[in-house]
Amino acid sequence: MFFRLQPLLPLLAAFAPSYATAATVEAAVAQPQLAFADSFGDHMVLQRLPSLTVVWGVGAAPGSAVAVARLPGSAGTPGLNGSAVADAAGVWRVALAGAAAGNESFSFTATDNREHVTIGMSDVVYGDVWLCSGQVTMLPLVLPLVLPLVLPLVLPLVLPLVLPLVLPLVLTLVLTLVLPLVLPLNAALMLPLVLPLVLTLSLSAPCTRSPTWR
Repeated sequence: MFFRLQPLLPLLAAFAPSYATAATVEAAVAQPQLAFADSFGDHMVLQRLPSLTVVWGVGAAPGSAVAVARLPGSAGTPGLNGSAVADAAGVWRVALAGAAAGNESFSFTATDNREHVTIGMSDVVYGDVWLCSGQVTMLPLVLPLVLPLVLPLVLPLVLPLVLPLVLPLVLTLVLTLVLPLVLPLNAALMLPLVLPLVLTLSLSAPCTRSPTWR
């Protein structure tokens, strides 16, 4: 058997580096990468003061120190630094002091000191995030807040489509239901004003006789 395989040894030796490279790449892909938790990312809102800001993630080397830094804010708020040791699963958590609610944006970085890997997220602000759930009882509270934001965006898109369909229905309802109720009331109100005017015009008009009248 050895003699039969001997001619193939140079061919196998030529492919050995390729197999080693593929195995190395596969192992690198399978290794967890340092990352923030799914609930963290760009353009997010963190809880404002007085609560602490707990930034956490996964993918660190077990037992390695992970340094988290909040860079100075866009309005000049000083930055903060903190660190934690990743557990056996590579999970790390760092607690930082919060900030006041506002439009000031911050950037965060996390660095695995053993693997020398740094990740970041940007445009993070502090404030309150409200999750509302309920039924129609919430409408009186939510509608005044939502309408000023929604109407300027929705009306220019909806009116050209809805107006040709709704306008004929509205006119039909007005002519059939409203006018029979409004006209008698308007006539009763206008009669005391119109009647003296009609009498005045009729009395002041000259009386003319038709040439053929006898």
